[in-house]
Amino acid sequence: MSTFTNGAVVTLTAAPASGYTFGGWTGGGCTGTSTCTTTVSSASTIQASFAPVVASGTQYVPLTLAAGPASDKTALRTGVPFPIGAISDITRLRLETADGSQEVPAQFDAISRWPDGSIKVALTHLVTDLGTTRGYRVAYGAGVTRAALPRNVLISGTGSTEIVVDTGAARFAVNNKGILAKLW
Repeated sequence: MSTFTNGAVVTLTAAPASGYTFGGWTGGGCTGTSTCTTTVSSASTIQASFAPVVASGTQYVPLTLAAGPASDKTALRTGVPFPIGAISDITRLRLETADGSQEVPAQFDAISRWPDGSIKVALTHLVTDLGTTRGYRVAYGAGVTRAALPRNVLISGTGSTEIVVDTGAARFAVNNKGILAKLW
């Protein structure tokens, strides 16, 4: 809030923060999206409105798995940040190889949201081999879809001991009380 003397000519220029766009002026005789120049003649309020920039089409967040000790079929998870307003539904997320040539089976959970309800951070779960540097990217946007999960799920065991479910990407056992007992 600023105070000016009666008769002063005031020029207002909107400067949106990164990731936002200027929506326009309201009050004090100012309208539109260009610079507002007004002469102070009485108490008045002039308001600038801003909105998050929403990119159209598919966007990508790159992920790199650094080289390290070798290990086969290791479960990994990492948080992936998104700009405000960019995505609000985890079904619009897909993990791909770095060049986008192949979808990588993954699970996503929204763990933090922006005040507008859009996803701020999504937890990404995947199973991969460790040892060499690998590149991935998370695709997001209104047109992003994921491939259907494979239907070759194998279930073995009995309800009196434990049931083992093998999806190919993950294997887990549930004990006779319905509690997850093992995860591979």
